[in-house]
Amino acid sequence: MCGQQPVYFAELSNSGKPLFPGTDINDQLKIIFRLLGVPTESSWSGVTQLPDYKAYTQFPVALTWDQSVPNLDHFGKDLLQKI
Repeated sequence: MCGQQPVYFAELSNSGKPLFPGTDINDQLKIIFRLLGVPTESSWSGVTQLPDYKAYTQFPVALTWDQSVPNLDHFGKDLLQKI
């Protein structure tokens, strides 16, 4: 449950708008990856060993925190990235 708190914080700042509004799981993952990048062994040790791991093509990060949470000031965005 504690992993959800940053998402709730971001959605609260967006007046309840979902941070990652996908139409299905794959679409939602693509939105997440556009903001945070695709996890790799160097960014998340052991990710490829997870039971449901699925390899995704690496693609450039296309979203910014400014686009994702426009109502947060730089202190709020800094806090969100740290949690």
